[in-house]
Amino acid sequence: MSDSDTNVSNALPKRRPSVVLGTHTRSPSISFGKKTQDDHEQTLPLSMIIKLMKKGHDAKHRVRVQKLDQSMEMCGVQVAVRIRPLNKMELQNNDSVCVTVLGDGKIAVSSQFDHPREFNFDAVLSSGGTQRKAYDVSARRVLSKVLDGFNGCVFAYGQTGSGKTYTMEGMKGLPGVIPRLTKDLFRHVTDHEDATHFQVKVSYVEVYQEHLRDLLKQNGPSSSSPNRNRVHGDDIKLRENRKTKTIELVGAEIVTVDSHEEIEKLMVSCRTNIKNGTVDVHVKDQKDVVDG
Repeated sequence: MSDSDTNVSNALPKRRPSVVLGTHTRSPSISFGKKTQDDHEQTLPLSMIIKLMKKGHDAKHRVRVQKLDQSMEMCGVQVAVRIRPLNKMELQNNDSVCVTVLGDGKIAVSSQFDHPREFNFDAVLSSGGTQRKAYDVSARRVLSKVLDGFNGCVFAYGQTGSGKTYTMEGMKGLPGVIPRLTKDLFRHVTDHEDATHFQVKVSYVEVYQEHLRDLLKQNGPSSSSPNRNRVHGDDIKLRENRKTKTIELVGAEIVTVDSHEEIEKLMVSCRTNIKNGTVDVHVKDQKDVVDG
């Protein structure tokens, strides 16, 4: 090595502690810091790194939920956005995702015809967001308010194939918003049944071509069941109750339920009557999503 090469080498900055992806003969690992005198690096097993990253994500999610709880006290309406991953057909067509998550409550939507536009929401879930997190940022706090005596409503809005059914109902092993909410509801009922009397009633109505259809009347237990309270009238109408000032489905069949399992059975029996059917192009591609 020449003198000039030595001078250049001496002028370079000294090695600083860094994070590098290391290799190991026994198991994958990640190395931290400087090398020791024996020229060995301090390593942590990859499994431990994954656990630490998961704890970090969970802590960040808890902070997000706390902020949403605080904002619910000031505003009764919250909007959360969930981004689904590309399905197989879109991947085969080399389609790209047009939505970029910029933060907990901000996204940017890009277009080939215009520059990206930013939008703010109360919460944003990326394509890797779990079913549990979708419930946490939406219906969980609404249920809490309902149990405090307030009215509550949760609904999913989006185009066909955007993931509404998957988010609200879920699939086997990945329950959605509705089953998680009903489980929490009856858990609360069980915990407080000694001091408070609860009565849970269910109706199942479909909006199809701007008409309301009662799915409970089409299927389910016999209409002679003692748990069934059939309201007179063949057509369902939206009316305001003058006494309670609440909006009611006049003409819809109402069923009294005593458990989460009863609601699940009703949902299964009513799905066969849904007119518009379900689009499972997004469900099949989300089977591998790891739920929390």
